[in-house]
Amino acid sequence: MKVLIPFLTLLFVVVVGFSRAEDTLISSQTHQKDLIGNCSYLINIYTSCYSPRRTRDHISLAFGDKYGHQVYVPRMDELPSAKLDRCITKAARCTGPCTSQICYMYIYRNGDDGWKPHDITVSGNFSKPFVFYFNTLIPNHAWFGFNFCKTSSLPSSATA
Repeated sequence: MKVLIPFLTLLFVVVVGFSRAEDTLISSQTHQKDLIGNCSYLINIYTSCYSPRRTRDHISLAFGDKYGHQVYVPRMDELPSAKLDRCITKAARCTGPCTSQICYMYIYRNGDDGWKPHDITVSGNFSKPFVFYFNTLIPNHAWFGFNFCKTSSLPSSATA
């Protein structure tokens, strides 16, 4: 009997542990499956007051979630209402693959003006607003940004 109690306790811990792992796996798979299709995103860009008055730089964005769902905006500067003037917040809408909570964003800048965003907020159908604070000059011809995901997600082979 003294040997049976520790054995049953260990068996209980193992069974509960595996059942919870299975629940997490099933929940994750269901969540990823539910994100099939296109969703709408609202992007608010506040350009720094230390940025050039108006930029002609070509600005691309890539953002997404920890599951690898990514939205790529090839020319943010060409979206209607997204002229990136200094000290101004511009709102733009785009569509792309559905994501869960957005946790990374990268910017690609191509041009000589030296655009400097202060912050960018992105929200979507399944994502609460997430603010990325840049407040720095974005390097030319390079992806620059932040990844706050618990797993490694980087912009896929999107070319700007």
